[in-house]
Amino acid sequence: MEKHGVKILLAIFIVLLAVAFGVYSWSNKTGFGLVRKAKPVAPAVVEAPVEPLSYATGNVPVVVTSATSAFPFTVKQLKAMALGCKSKHAADYFTTLTGKFAGAIANVYSFKYNGTSQDKSIFTVTLIPNKTGYTTLEEFKKDFDSCQAGAKLYPTAVNANWLMFTNSCTTGYDNGSGKVHGCQLVQDAVKPTLKLN
Repeated sequence: MEKHGVKILLAIFIVLLAVAFGVYSWSNKTGFGLVRKAKPVAPAVVEAPVEPLSYATGNVPVVVTSATSAFPFTVKQLKAMALGCKSKHAADYFTTLTGKFAGAIANVYSFKYNGTSQDKSIFTVTLIPNKTGYTTLEEFKKDFDSCQAGAKLYPTAVNANWLMFTNSCTTGYDNGSGKVHGCQLVQDAVKPTLKLN
């Protein structure tokens, strides 16, 4: 009789152990009933966006501002520029070209001479996304070169992401006031340092 009672107690103990193990397993799978340690999560690394243009202003007093604008060329302007440079293209060439830049946003950097000057004193750098995949300055110039003196957008540099244009500061005119040509001073200081990122 005693042995029979021990067997019953042992059986009950085994059943209770099995039930306890089952409840433990179930709670671990579902997340109920037991407190589990959360796995450590690595902190998110947020990198600041890389500015597309690097430059230095040297010792020239300059105020730098940046803004965005729409793609700055029309088919008519590009045709006129090509004509001025005696560059020949098919009739619909510039329509196709401007279509590739649909929705493109230009970044415009203005470097203003911060002193007394006889001109507007602003040297500008305009960056447009390289949506055509130009790999050389020659390819870039073939489509966007300007042979006009004093133009606002001369092809200057290219990388996989950006097309860089700079303006022409002066046509050589001097008003005799003795004041400096601020734009030219800025251009001489900044242009050699320009770098596309």
